[in-house]
Amino acid sequence: MKKFTIDARTLPCPQPLLRTKEALEKENFQELEVLVDNKAARENVTRFLKKSGLSSLSVEDSGESLWTVRALRSSESQVATGQEPSEVTGSAPFAGEAGGKRILILSDCIGNGDEKLGALLMKGFLYTLTQVETLPECLIFMNTGVKLSCEGSESLEDLKTLESRGCRIISCGTCLDFYGLTEKKGVGEISNMYEIASLMTAPSGSLTIS
Repeated sequence: MKKFTIDARTLPCPQPLLRTKEALEKENFQELEVLVDNKAARENVTRFLKKSGLSSLSVEDSGESLWTVRALRSSESQVATGQEPSEVTGSAPFAGEAGGKRILILSDCIGNGDEKLGALLMKGFLYTLTQVETLPECLIFMNTGVKLSCEGSESLEDLKTLESRGCRIISCGTCLDFYGLTEKKGVGEISNMYEIASLMTAPSGSLTIS
């Protein structure tokens, strides 16, 4: 069985995913092995391979912050060649009530004035989203915005409600890691710059809140 190995250790986001995508498009292999050294990369690569049609997906914890993601390419596997980014990153329409814009949230507050006011406005905004008729397709959290999707956030239950109704809750893996919050993520999924860029440039429209 021909194996192809990608050593993505020390590579910043979204390089581990992009190297994996390139291997699916260009390399001839039956087994793919991707080495990563952070949990965000592990989740991004694993989720990408699942959506790319590879089989027998497994993750081995080698200790000392090293994971090996393995997958097999069967004759029925779908290769990413020729697919649009939305097809390989999971940004296609989702079941549920969500169907509105994609919203990028860059802070745990709204605006640059008083922090208490900004936090109050953000809390009110996220709650109000649970009450509107057309939910966002997804909420994307970056920079200090990722704190809103983590344990201890006053908006955590509102985000869980939105997710249960079909709105994707996406947190930047690099941002979670920077703030030491990867283990405290309380809702949604960890993503990467490639997927976030694909989502924000899709034709359905987007909105940025900071």
